[in-house]
Amino acid sequence: MPRIGSAVGWACAFALGMVFLVSTLLKAPDPAFFAEQVTSYKILPESLGLPSAYLLIIAEGVLAVAMILLVLPRLAISLTMFMLVVFMAATAWAWAHGNAESCGCFGRSSSGPMGVIVKDTLFLIVGALALKFLHWNPKWKKNRIVFGLLLPIMISLPFWMPKAPVDRFVTPVRPGADLSKIAADGMKVPISKGSVYLALLGNECEGCVAGLPSMNEVATTKGGPTVAAIFAGSNRARRAFALEHVPSFVVGYSPEKVLRQYYRRLPVYILLEDGIVQASWYGETPSAAEVLESRPKVAG
Repeated sequence: MPRIGSAVGWACAFALGMVFLVSTLLKAPDPAFFAEQVTSYKILPESLGLPSAYLLIIAEGVLAVAMILLVLPRLAISLTMFMLVVFMAATAWAWAHGNAESCGCFGRSSSGPMGVIVKDTLFLIVGALALKFLHWNPKWKKNRIVFGLLLPIMISLPFWMPKAPVDRFVTPVRPGADLSKIAADGMKVPISKGSVYLALLGNECEGCVAGLPSMNEVATTKGGPTVAAIFAGSNRARRAFALEHVPSFVVGYSPEKVLRQYYRRLPVYILLEDGIVQASWYGETPSAAEVLESRPKVAG
């Protein structure tokens, strides 16, 4: 019976650690986006948004590894449970004041306030079971060496991961994803039907301007996909962009806050077939030939 209890305690600690590790790995590639989600609760001033985001990402990552490796497990689990209670209280407060659209708990894979509270309650139960059944084992001391090696990595995670090529893992823009309902105004062509080459563009983006000739080439290619773009910003900013650069394709717009969930940095290029992502490019503009070659081959 003690062995069963110990196994339950270890399994609960491992499960809670893995949840927090996944949460960390989804947020670390884009701390700025997480900061926007944190400040959207309107509990902290915007000036503290980014520092808080970095601190939370680091804290969650360190605690996650500590729980998985069972390094000071009771302390790590207790601190994690305290963080969960704080998250729940903040979510409840923001919800009561109409400021809790999404929590940012798992990066862009966020749920509403009720879902956050329910999930965190379940995680608290898992943590309580871990504390109840987990018993110290001297063999765990060896894990401290691994923890010491991983500690610098977890602390530096939000500083180097934003530069890592992980867009397709942390944003919805990945092959097979359905983007047919992406929010955009001023679009004169449907992106949910047929073959569409779509770009997400914005101001102060050198790559966005540099990629326009390639997009124009695709737009004027006979038999090529429909070309369109969504500008991250206001309608006025979209019009100014279009007047300055005169693209050969339709440019719609969406508020940056809304479109932000689809990218870490601009530009992003997406080849769609009936609204489903076939190929995607992040940061660098693909050549017209590359875009055309990426289209699905039609049988017969």
